[in-house]
Amino acid sequence: DDTACEGFDADLKVVVPSGRVYFPDATIACPPRFVASGTIDNPTALFEILSASTEERDRQMKFADYSAIPELREVVFVESRSKFVEIYRRESANSDWTFNPRNAGVVTLPGTGVD
Repeated sequence: DDTACEGFDADLKVVVPSGRVYFPDATIACPPRFVASGTIDNPTALFEILSASTEERDRQMKFADYSAIPELREVVFVESRSKFVEIYRRESANSDWTFNPRNAGVVTLPGTGVD
């Protein structure tokens, strides 16, 4: 099935429309489109583990860059200091992001079909 989702760890590079390249903590792509070895440009969901040293950059610059990716449907921020997850979702590239906070438990990502 050419629409199958694949999950990747922090070794996968994601290139955003501006040309910047990031290493999210985890990535799901449905299906991945490789533009270079170990690099995709069409993630469906991105995960960032927030720490004191990375939180501001992740929430501001990276989120703004990620938002420019048309295929991206979910961005998940995971607090490293607590059992809290923030999920930002959108239906399409032109949709507004919705915020879905979650305490520890099951997280469902409708854009990927992954629980």
